[in-house]
Amino acid sequence: VWVRWVMNRFMINDYAGECLALLFLAWFSAEDIRDRRLSLTELSGSLLLGMLYLTLTGGLDDGKLFYRMLPGLFLILLAYLTSEQVGYGDGLAVLILGCFLGAGKCAAVCGTAFMLSGLFTTGKICLKKEEPVPFLPFLLGALEVVLFVE
Repeated sequence: VWVRWVMNRFMINDYAGECLALLFLAWFSAEDIRDRRLSLTELSGSLLLGMLYLTLTGGLDDGKLFYRMLPGLFLILLAYLTSEQVGYGDGLAVLILGCFLGAGKCAAVCGTAFMLSGLFTTGKICLKKEEPVPFLPFLLGALEVVLFVE
């Protein structure tokens, strides 16, 4: 209770979540570019960190955990329906991102990332390059855009 009061008193909730989300996406974007896959162990550790953040900030008490994770659940369903054209790791990363940002901001980041990756992929198609494109760097760029606009 004391930790929540201190965090609320100094308005650390939103800023801490945004900083953690930026660090999380920067780390996993580099991994996605380098290896074209994400470590399930590291994603699990990040999910635990996200749950710890929600516990400390009172995010588990507001009854909106499902809504926070809805964009990630949508991407996981999309990965299943498209035979992994969108990877399961991308969906898990967005699921974790929802812990740090909340549903609204996470959905805004995902929408912006889809637009950015769509523009980039259209350019690659015009140049006749058909290699897979990692999605997490677009999520990182989209988060920066959303935070800048906010």
